[in-house]
Amino acid sequence: AEDDQSTLRARALAVCRNYGIEQSELVGQLWLQSGVDWNKFYLAEGVEGDIREDVFGQITRFIEANNIDVVIFDPLQDLSDAPETNEVFRKIGRRLRKMASETSKGVSCHIIHHLRKTAISPTGSSIAPTINDMRGGSALRGTSRFNRVLVGMSKGEGETVGVDHRNYFRIGEIESN
Repeated sequence: AEDDQSTLRARALAVCRNYGIEQSELVGQLWLQSGVDWNKFYLAEGVEGDIREDVFGQITRFIEANNIDVVIFDPLQDLSDAPETNEVFRKIGRRLRKMASETSKGVSCHIIHHLRKTAISPTGSSIAPTINDMRGGSALRGTSRFNRVLVGMSKGEGETVGVDHRNYFRIGEIESN
């Protein structure tokens, strides 16, 4: 929902070239679909966070038609035209969970969601984010089976192990329901 179709394709091509993956290996295995060019491609909209059943229906039909087992929504903030409140996130989370269980073989839904800007310590370094730094209402955490935070490697950590810190991250605080 954040990048247009050409950007998604370019990124996939770069990954394939970097790792020597042939396009034939991805046919029938990977579908990249941008919501940027879709008219009102929102999972929820309005002040109350009304669920867009028409959008969920389109997604579900695509999942079924292509035998998809994993769907990644990235980023959640661009897939909603509603406030980032507990009530709205609870509705979205419940509807995604329902969609996942109602598909013929079940589908895993992964939600990419941004964190708030992290704080700076008194020494000037940033404080590692936790699951509590998630934007908007915390109810989304409760409707998700697993929650993970990706934490970028600091420059100091990279220097310690002799790598470019911009290329590495770790999974931070984890929460399971």
